[in-house]
Amino acid sequence: MTAPENLNNGIRSLESSLGEDLRSELQATDVAVPAAADAAARAVIRSRAAEIRRAAGRRHRHLWPVWAAAAALLLAAGTWLALSRGKSPLAGDIDRSGRVDIVDAYLLARRINEGGKLEARWDITGDGKVNRGDVEAVATRAVSIEGR
Repeated sequence: MTAPENLNNGIRSLESSLGEDLRSELQATDVAVPAAADAAARAVIRSRAAEIRRAAGRRHRHLWPVWAAAAALLLAAGTWLALSRGKSPLAGDIDRSGRVDIVDAYLLARRINEGGKLEARWDITGDGKVNRGDVEAVATRAVSIEGR
């Protein structure tokens, strides 16, 4: 015999040993609630529910400035990202590090030699082509003492 079968048999024997009177006492019975007590309880419940709804409304009313500020911040961040994406503040800043250095000239020369994709913003000389002249212009700007 398995453990669940033993448990079921034990419960059955306990039930049969309980007297009919005890089993009837343990079963739920309907309780008659006077109408006046029932109405009073319902009135208290309705009143308390109304208080809770009013408090919840007040609690959420003062949050709108927070949500408005969050929305404005997200809008500003999205606009800034959209406007700054794809733009380098410095002409010749190939790697977008924020400065024009010899690494930019090296990266541009390598991209030209490998035949990789060349972006129009890398046309430093303004001749309409990205070529060795642009590499020289970036290198000249990178080592320039004046920092132009």
